[in-house]
Amino acid sequence: MLSDITNLGYSVGMDLSGLLPRYVNIRRGCYVGLILGMALCPWELLASAKTFVSVISSFSIFMAPLCGIHISDYWIVRQRRLKLSDLYHSRPDGIYYYTSGINWRSIIPWLVGWVPLLPGFIHSINPTIMMPVGVDRLYALGFPYGLLASMAVHTVINMVFPPPGIGDIDKDDIFGTFTPSEAAKLGVSPLERGDDSDGNSAQSSGNGAEKV
Repeated sequence: MLSDITNLGYSVGMDLSGLLPRYVNIRRGCYVGLILGMALCPWELLASAKTFVSVISSFSIFMAPLCGIHISDYWIVRQRRLKLSDLYHSRPDGIYYYTSGINWRSIIPWLVGWVPLLPGFIHSINPTIMMPVGVDRLYALGFPYGLLASMAVHTVINMVFPPPGIGDIDKDDIFGTFTPSEAAKLGVSPLERGDDSDGNSAQSSGNGAEKV
């Protein structure tokens, strides 16, 4: 268990250093993750098999809405058309910057996907807390409910309030994502390759392309 906390500290450190690079580096972020992980007493999850299974199964409450949002956004809202070059920067001129870097259209579906399941989750952890029988039945269907509810709400919100850049793709395939035939079918300029003076492969400049 302690080794798991230590290993997870690296991901916490990288995330915190990305969010607060002025104040936190990866090492400091690892210490923060280690302290928080120990404070949560994760060994209590192994106190009984029932508690362990309940906690593990609860992950689907929060992950299912995320899956539904991603499916809706990629397959329905954007029709598999992404502007790849804007995926790898956080500048305000990118189409995925949204409002101050936050996409409120995804927050609402995520909350709709897991908040109604919270009472059932609480009852599964502590059965002494009395809840209506419908709460347990809804919690038993947590994954399909979270997936479908978040997918539906996300699709409707984006139809009423379309995000910027729907349908936009890059004009040039600087990442070498597609073969020449695929690039021609998508209407993007294929990556030009050549040998520079050192014999290395040189790539043309421009903006990345897509339908992934």
